[in-house]
Amino acid sequence: MHSFMPNTSKVRHELNKEIARKGYTLSSFSKISRVNRGVLSLTLNEKATKSFSMNQLNQMTKALDFPAGWLYELYTQEILADINNVSWRRIKDLLTHCWQIGKMDLIKMMLEALGDKPAYANYIFHFAEEIADQQPADVGGLAIFYQHVLDHETNLQAERFAISQYRLFRGSMQLDVQKWFRAAIQFASHRHALPTHLQLDALTQLINISFASKDWKLLKQYGEELLHSTHLIYNQQKKRPHSPAKTYERPLVHYYGKSYLVQCAALEMLEEYEEAKSLIPYFSNLSWFRVLDCQGKLSVEKYAVWAMCHYYNIELLQGNKSLLKPYTDYLVFFPEEQHASLEMILKASNKHRWTIDEILIKYDDIIYPHDILDYLSNLTSYSMIVETNRYINIYYELAIYYFERKKTSEQLEKILLALKCAIEKYNLILTFDSTELFKKLYTFYFRIN
Repeated sequence: MHSFMPNTSKVRHELNKEIARKGYTLSSFSKISRVNRGVLSLTLNEKATKSFSMNQLNQMTKALDFPAGWLYELYTQEILADINNVSWRRIKDLLTHCWQIGKMDLIKMMLEALGDKPAYANYIFHFAEEIADQQPADVGGLAIFYQHVLDHETNLQAERFAISQYRLFRGSMQLDVQKWFRAAIQFASHRHALPTHLQLDALTQLINISFASKDWKLLKQYGEELLHSTHLIYNQQKKRPHSPAKTYERPLVHYYGKSYLVQCAALEMLEEYEEAKSLIPYFSNLSWFRVLDCQGKLSVEKYAVWAMCHYYNIELLQGNKSLLKPYTDYLVFFPEEQHASLEMILKASNKHRWTIDEILIKYDDIIYPHDILDYLSNLTSYSMIVETNRYINIYYELAIYYFERKKTSEQLEKILLALKCAIEKYNLILTFDSTELFKKLYTFYFRIN
């Protein structure tokens, strides 16, 4: 694609008008704008032989005391007027600067103009990936670029198609499980086409949504896939220890431990307790893992704690009530695990009809935080979508616990309201699981009033 100097006559006219209005000469404006006088002469005269760059336009805009992006719309219109002849370098430059100041309407205009040119899909994909690598937190805002790639990619098996699906999936993360679940369905079938290093993070997110939506068989499957991908990378690193390592969101040991932990959790929920227990040794001590940096060592410590919690969970679910006190004593040292463990303590208590009023009184502040999101954000670095749904599970189990024990209407009303609000706010999917419980609770509530 050849280079092209866009017809920027309108932009040039506006600049010249403002320079004259403020009484600048080329020399004085060169000094205040820090744009070379020769460049100004070549770009601002009526028979301009050179086009100014976006950086130069920004410098002149600032010198004239206008807000950033003042002439971007005119500049965009003039490029679009002869889009067939504009080089990708200039298009990329404009897209970059529009992205930096949030001119999404102009980006949309550019992408629409490129829509009938499939060859640009590859350019736009790599442009979005450059930003994603530099600013991982902004991936959600890149959806407009990745959607363009998906809309105009002719090879549905291409790696960039799978990566674009993945980026859209990651960008869709919200506390509403229903929306995230739909995005996961759209992405999941493309996960195998991702490069191996992206599969780790993709599977981690699919694991989170499977956990939140209580699909235990799928959770176990994703755990097995995560183990396979982690093994591949680990073995490649052993063979080529000095080759440049890919960047992951977490240390590699984290994914290895998670692959076993989620399989263990899935088996717990499927009530296959002995098989679940057999997996605990695989993530209880990961100190053997090679090349552990500070974050890796921290992951090893966390998995040791999680392994112990899962041991207690399984024992309680199997009816070993004698471990209730040792478990709660253990949790004193790990406050960020208390709400997750409380869910399993409640589940076991309901299963075996234990009375745990003293434990519930002890954890009253945890059960009823003033604001769930504020409480969790100050306590945990885990997936917020998993943790908010864990609270729904706690309220669900607690509602059953109170109902079965014919607690006072005040207690029932309090937990019913908490459960109703949490479901409506964070996870409409679970409404279907809770319908029968709501019937029982309302019937009981009105009967005693």
